[in-house]
Amino acid sequence: MSRARMKQLRRKRKLQLLCRRGMTIGMTFVLILFLSVIGSHMTAKATAREHTDAVKYFANIEVQPGDTLWSIAKEHMTEEYSSIPAYVKDIASVNDMLPCTMIKSGEYIILPYYE
Repeated sequence: MSRARMKQLRRKRKLQLLCRRGMTIGMTFVLILFLSVIGSHMTAKATAREHTDAVKYFANIEVQPGDTLWSIAKEHMTEEYSSIPAYVKDIASVNDMLPCTMIKSGEYIILPYYE
């Protein structure tokens, strides 16, 4: 075999190895992505099952001087909420406002809660 032919065969083998490595890396990425989606889906179902016994209600409260959405959330949050920011987001959503909205004394807001 000539040197040119041997060089050409070596290049071809290198390209084949690179393609195999690339496919292996790609398949590994797809597998990790698939497993993470499945894992998050299972976690979401488990979380939803925990809340099936609780019923969501709504209360109307008057905002007092010095109140903020965060202080109200700290005071009224039930255990069904994962965090104060999650509860603030739900309060804001129910009241058609942003979580950073300033509330004023004398206003009435709706508070969601579970029982």
